[in-house]
Amino acid sequence: MNTVSQNPEANTRNISLSDLIRLFWKSKKIILAVTLLCTCLSIGYLVLVQPTYQATTRVLPPQASDLAEYVESVNTIDTGHFRERHSTSTGLRACLRDFLHQPQIRLDQK
Repeated sequence: MNTVSQNPEANTRNISLSDLIRLFWKSKKIILAVTLLCTCLSIGYLVLVQPTYQATTRVLPPQASDLAEYVESVNTIDTGHFRERHSTSTGLRACLRDFLHQPQIRLDQK
């Protein structure tokens, strides 16, 4: 036969903060062991797995307005030797137009 306790305090489930702190303090070794285990597993995963990176790029041809702004900004910069070779804005524009419309730029050529 199942009887209900006559003591009202025995039927309540109140947990005080001090009881929780005592419980955690008694279980501190288990909590520390689980934390260290998870940390070690995480570090091992990070070391063993090769990172994969992916990037894509699109190079769009310049618009006429972009080129005009660039030419104006280059005209305002005094570059000495470059300015002597291309002293007029039309010469500079022709140089930039030829440079931007080259089919292939080779860096190994002098």
